[in-house]
Amino acid sequence: MMTILITGASGGVGLDLMKQLGAEGHAVRAMSRRPLIVDLPDTVENVIGDPTDAGSLKGALEGVDAVFVNSVFLNDIETAGKVADVVGRSPVERAVLLSSSCIFTRHELVFANFLRDVMDEFRSIFPNLVSVHPGQFASNALRWRDMVKEGVVRHPFGDVGVPIIDPYDIAAVVKLCLIEDRFQGERIEITGSDCISPREMVKGISDMLGSEIRYVEISAAQARENLSRGMSPDRLDYFLAMSGSPKPEEQRVLPTVENLTGERPRSFTTWLAANIDSFR
Repeated sequence: MMTILITGASGGVGLDLMKQLGAEGHAVRAMSRRPLIVDLPDTVENVIGDPTDAGSLKGALEGVDAVFVNSVFLNDIETAGKVADVVGRSPVERAVLLSSSCIFTRHELVFANFLRDVMDEFRSIFPNLVSVHPGQFASNALRWRDMVKEGVVRHPFGDVGVPIIDPYDIAAVVKLCLIEDRFQGERIEITGSDCISPREMVKGISDMLGSEIRYVEISAAQARENLSRGMSPDRLDYFLAMSGSPKPEEQRVLPTVENLTGERPRSFTTWLAANIDSFR
């Protein structure tokens, strides 16, 4: 069994990854800025620290065989370089970076170029880096929680479908990349199993709750204004481009998850069933 460090373990992919690795008996160091408030397997140790701080990260990497880094938490290229340098100087044998599929398709977007620069920075220091590139997450629907409780979801691009992916499936692929040698140096693009639109997602939430949730389509300009308080302009541009005008290659359903894990990616309905209480 291995000792694996997970940075950004407090939610999303990191939380699912921690559970999957722990269930298989691997020793997991789950690094988070605040104590985790979930039940931890006996094999999981919660390490409190800032994963973007070189000193904290260096200590957490002692005695570790592999490390998972989520590039979303790296706010600038200077921070990414420092983190990559610490990882490169550590004794880890494997490093997996979570990135995005947009680096292959969106050369015009600042956020996509930033993620590409982060990947290149890591790979220049850690040549065997494995980078995993999902599309949009099923868990993005959690942004609608408050609106769902009010009975009306206001969102743009109601009928534009993309193959969203359950963070569980992302974690399942990352897990394999951490514990197996066969992926060293690869860039792995993954998607969910089906294209689904925001309108269809809201209907699914409505049906599962057993209450009427109306979908009201708003303009891209209205969405930009609504989201500008919690999202940087670069990430807003990314969200609006990927959600509102996906390129044909961004709407492809890829077989990668099933080919690697042996299981079909989970549907939005499956993700929703596991998270429906968040909408009550």
